Amino acid sequence: MAEHGTNAGYLAHRRAREEACAPCREAARVYQVAYRAEHPERRERDAAQNAARGRALRRLAARHPEEFRQLFEEEKRRNGHEGS
Repeated sequence: MAEHGTNAGYLAHRRAREEACAPCREAARVYQVAYRAEHPERRERDAAQNAARGRALRRLAARHPEEFRQLFEEEKRRNGHEGS
């Protein structure tokens, strides 16, 4: 595994499908801030992609409401948000 407290460490956590440790999350945050500052043209593209993702999720939820509800509840439990 990559060194903790680095963006590479954060990516290694993600590849291992585990929650990243606090130092790796902070390193990833710092990296993203710097990357966004150096690439302002990406902001518009990212906003458009996020909007499209949200629209697609709403459409899927409307087409498959029971399955969506079950998946949503599973994810809340997985992340410790049972009562939300």
